[in-house]
Amino acid sequence: MLSAAPLLTLLARLKSWLHGLSLTRTALLAGLNGALTSLAMPPLCLWPLMALTMPLLLWQLDAAITGSRAAKSSSKPASKWAACRAPFLIGWAFGFGYFTTNLYWIGASFLVEAEKFALLMPLAVIVLPALLAIFYGAALLAAALYWPASASRLFTLALTLGAADWLRSHIFTGFPWQLLGHSLTGNDWLMQSLTLYGLYALTPLAILIFASPALLLPSGLPVASSITPAKGTALPLLAAALLLLSLITYGGYRLHSLPSSGGEPASDYQLLLVQPGVPQTDKVTPALRPQALARIVSMTERELAARPPGPKLIIWPETAVPYALNKSPELQAKLAALLKEGDHLITGAFAVSGEQGADFNVHNSLYILNHQGQITARYDKHHLVPFGEYLPFPNLLSTIGLEALVRMRGGFTPGARPVPLNLKGAPALMPFICYEAIFPRYVQGENKAGWMLNISNDGWFGRTAGPYQHAHMTRLRSVETGRPMVRLANNGITSLYDGAGRTLAELPLGQNGVLPVKLPPTIALPVGEDGRLLIFILTLLAAFFLLRLHKSQ
Repeated sequence: MLSAAPLLTLLARLKSWLHGLSLTRTALLAGLNGALTSLAMPPLCLWPLMALTMPLLLWQLDAAITGSRAAKSSSKPASKWAACRAPFLIGWAFGFGYFTTNLYWIGASFLVEAEKFALLMPLAVIVLPALLAIFYGAALLAAALYWPASASRLFTLALTLGAADWLRSHIFTGFPWQLLGHSLTGNDWLMQSLTLYGLYALTPLAILIFASPALLLPSGLPVASSITPAKGTALPLLAAALLLLSLITYGGYRLHSLPSSGGEPASDYQLLLVQPGVPQTDKVTPALRPQALARIVSMTERELAARPPGPKLIIWPETAVPYALNKSPELQAKLAALLKEGDHLITGAFAVSGEQGADFNVHNSLYILNHQGQITARYDKHHLVPFGEYLPFPNLLSTIGLEALVRMRGGFTPGARPVPLNLKGAPALMPFICYEAIFPRYVQGENKAGWMLNISNDGWFGRTAGPYQHAHMTRLRSVETGRPMVRLANNGITSLYDGAGRTLAELPLGQNGVLPVKLPPTIALPVGEDGRLLIFILTLLAAFFLLRLHKSQ
């Protein structure tokens, strides 16, 4: 029989090495650990890596707290700041490595108009990750305030990191991009866990599952010759493995019980998703905007000429019409010329309201037009991108030159919270523009829409990880709601997801073309929001009492 002694001895030596590192080397290792953790997230989704990186993070916190407690018992106890510094720095360095590798692609947007914005690129690729990393620094500092010398410390880490991800998803307008819980959505089977727990519950679950191997060693400084597992750890480890296996099994069973094609169409419309692949420079350069619009009009005309009779719903991406459509009857008539009776066009465009002056507003909008050129519905983007579409604290930040971040890119006014839009001949649709679709709160409790539509323009970011991450997070809204999601982007990724998050059709990044699809029906969810909350609370309680058993053994 194979013995676990060699592995445990190796782990004990690793943990002893961690205890001996200087604070600088500890921070560097934490940063590298954060960068490695990013590989577990979309687009690579190497989620088993979390079983290596999360135990290392927990052991680093073990080492910091053990050192702090040793200092307190010495003749010259450390100051409160010194005791707090190491846990915060470990969390911050981990977060900086994590967010830098996850969000590097934001810098690509500053190169679209490089002559104006290239010098500001470090603000996005360095300062933004540094600010976001504060959440994880605060989480580990909070964990250090109550860090039991038992298996219960796993529960503490799960709660504090879960709270950090929840907070960064809500305060300062929120940014739920690449939560640690996204590691549990790495494939079709695993992402079905959203129907049981919801997105924000997945971070603490991921920590409970993937950090559990750290319990093989005690919380203090291990002795190299001590090669037996920490007392009472077998049960938590087994429970974590069973929880992960149950989530995978549940997801596989759920998908197996659903029609593989998505089911019978929910509408007679044939949806034509037009991905024009217009270079971003053409959309931001006023002299080239007519050419950009002519390209998508021409693509649509050719596709319509090749299609059989029947009602069609043509969908264009965000700002496909680079003008204020509500102020141009001539342009509305030109677009209506594409349509026959019963057809509709959904497009992104600008909208303006008020007169030049204090009450003049520009919106990033989604329009629905009928064959007569009438605007039957309009949605103005509610959740604007900070620094990309509006400048927060403008009076303060303009004094240091940051107004250049939004000059020529936006300065938009937000609209009302998204609500379903009526569309004749089809179920009502829930509209999302750009990264609004990554926020679960805009779809929670909303049962009136039969499908969701996300129009976006990821052309700012080229062939980087950003568009893949965005598409993945948009896809999760389908799993949470049971409603199909149509996603349309200027340069890709354009997709149709059914109510279980399965990709039914797709145009890849960087390819132009038209994707003809039929709208699939909604899929029933196993539990509602209250049921998800109850399941999450019961799971946490079970984990807490299971980990507390360690003390009684």
